[in-house]
Amino acid sequence: MSCESLEIGRVERMSVIKNYRRAGLAKRMIASLEIWAKEQGYRQLVLETNNDWYSAINFYKDRQYQRYLNDGMCSHFKKSLS
Repeated sequence: MSCESLEIGRVERMSVIKNYRRAGLAKRMIASLEIWAKEQGYRQLVLETNNDWYSAINFYKDRQYQRYLNDGMCSHFKKSLS
C-alpha cells in the first residue's frame, strides 16, 4: 500500500493466485488492509482496476468501494474508513 496523502492510502496491486481463488482469501486480505490502514491513521483507501476485470469491479463494489472515476481504461474506487 502506498500513501496518496496523510489521510488517504492507495492499494497498488492485490490478487490471489488462480488455484486459490474463490476461497475467501481476497476478502480477508482487503479486510486486513483496511484494519491496518485505519490503525495507521488513514481515513480513506483508493484503488483502481481495469474496466474489463468485472470480477474485481464487483469484488470492490461488494466491499462498499465507490467508483469515483472511469478514465476509459480503469475504474477508480474509494472507501471511507471512518
